Parts: sequence; structure tokens; C-alpha cells
Amino acid sequence: MPNLFPGWVTSSAAAITYTFGINEDLFRYIAVGLLVTIDLIISLSPVIYQSIEKIEMVLVSVILIFLVFAIFIATEGSVWAGVFTKAPQGIADFAETLSTVGAATLLGAIAFAGAGGANNLVQSNHIRDKDLGMGAHIPNIVSPITGEEEAAPGLGYTFPTNEENMRR
Repeated sequence: MPNLFPGWVTSSAAAITYTFGINEDLFRYIAVGLLVTIDLIISLSPVIYQSIEKIEMVLVSVILIFLVFAIFIATEGSVWAGVFTKAPQGIADFAETLSTVGAATLLGAIAFAGAGGANNLVQSNHIRDKDLGMGAHIPNIVSPITGEEEAAPGLGYTFPTNEENMRR
């Protein structure tokens, strides 16, 4: 985590200076400003997860709107027609492509595509926090720092603590 945010803000600050034509020497100050903004959002939010969730919803919306406009501006209809006419042939040639690329390379690409483990963790936490599916049946959550037990939201039954089990 100590390397994650500084790396993001440094590259973001550099992108901001290039995009808006700002003097390149100012990117360090922009990066510090972004770090302070992140700190304020995390420090002042009563519920950090909800604040980050709202910010991410805005960012995803902006990205999707940008992508729709970029696709219409940068592509022609003939390109999209090619997608539909050439895709079946690509599927038919899969065996030949697999023999060229090799199964190990293909499986390695699939295994390392995206941030699978982190995305699974984020999604499972979201499901738990929103009481979706089996997330509604999560037992008590024990803080690894304080050891305090907290009932999962929306849970009608909580499992007895170790002390209650010892008394039985």
C-alpha cells in the first residue's frame, strides 16, 4: 500500500500536466495535492467504503461516457461490420492459433489477465457488505486489531463466542 498510491498519483499528475498543458515541473505539486485529497477522503469519511464506492461510481460513469464518445469518434461502421463478419472465422481458427501460441502461454495469459485475486476479494467484500446472496449469512466479524466481535449487518443469528462455548 505505501507504494500503490504514490505510484498512481505520480502517473496521474504527469498525465494531468500533459493533458492540460501545465508546466511539467509542477507535476510533483499536483501529485502531493492528489495524495492530500486521498488522505482527506479516507480520513474524514464516516464510512470509508461508502465514500470510495460513490467516488468509484462517478469515475466509472465518466469512463463509460468517454468510451462511448471515443468509439463513435475513432471508428467507422465498416470496422464494426468486420467484427461481425470476421469473428466466426477467428473462432474456427482457434485450434490453429492454439498450436501456434501454445497451451502453456494461453493458460498463463488467462491466469494473469487482470487483477483476478484483488477483484475477487473486492467483489466478495461488496457482496458481504450489501447482504447479497450468501453474504447475508456471514457470521460475526472479529476485528484482527482489537479482537472485538461485531455482528454482520442484517444477520438475525450470531454464533456464540469462545467464552460462551467455554461456559457450556
